Amino acid sequence: MRHRAVPVTMGSPWFRSMNTPTCLYTEARFSAGDALHPHSHDRPILAVMLDGSFDTAIAGKRYACTPGWAWTEPCEERHANYIGQRGARVLVMQPDPTSTPTFDFIGPLIEDVAHVRDPIVALDARRILAEMDRADTLTALAVEALAIGMLVRVSRHARSDRAPHRLPLWLDRIREILHEEFASPPSLLRLAAEAGVTPTHLCHAFRAHTGTTIGRYVRSARASWAAEQLRSTDQPLSAIAAAAGYADQSHFIRECRRLLGTSPSDYRRSSRRTV
Repeated sequence: MRHRAVPVTMGSPWFRSMNTPTCLYTEARFSAGDALHPHSHDRPILAVMLDGSFDTAIAGKRYACTPGWAWTEPCEERHANYIGQRGARVLVMQPDPTSTPTFDFIGPLIEDVAHVRDPIVALDARRILAEMDRADTLTALAVEALAIGMLVRVSRHARSDRAPHRLPLWLDRIREILHEEFASPPSLLRLAAEAGVTPTHLCHAFRAHTGTTIGRYVRSARASWAAEQLRSTDQPLSAIAAAAGYADQSHFIRECRRLLGTSPSDYRRSSRRTV
């Protein structure tokens, strides 16, 4: 029996969407404790958890989707979502299967279920939100460029995860340390000792398997966390800068402009207008 597809906003008390020629982008909030019973969508999905959490039951498995995690849902794949006690806020990207030849490139990247944690993908999701906050004539082009990079990174992660014999056994532990300690990242010597390899081997292997350097990985995790603090709290910029590990407020402002394309104050102001 074929089930009727539902929009990704099913059960959401608040959402906003933006269409580009090749994709639908939706930021949606979900209420704490809700359950979205088995359903499907008529487009494939790449989603990033921005705040809060939910579990997704799909393809016989249950995945915990917490801030910084991204996942894919193939077109018409039945799944259910169980919202956590803090609710959930998600950015969902739905490529248009009728948009060819673009979808001929995108389609293979999201034909399987993937579940990955990548601070660069998480930061790019916030850059998409910033574009939505202050849309202009170049927004569609900027957003689609970000989305393609995100799709490629998630697809590469997923393919690596499906071939665990090729992954260093220490990689997950090192990534976890960097996520937990981005404000005061450990030295390369400590990371190498944790991994049981030389610092040189650590750097080369990390880049080969994650597609980025340790430094960029940390900077992305730090900026993504700081962006969420700007959006969701009234903490002064100096306090956020210190908690995130920036040298000072000036450093925070420079990095925010470089990575988010705007100043912290402007990012906070534009994001508050969407609430």
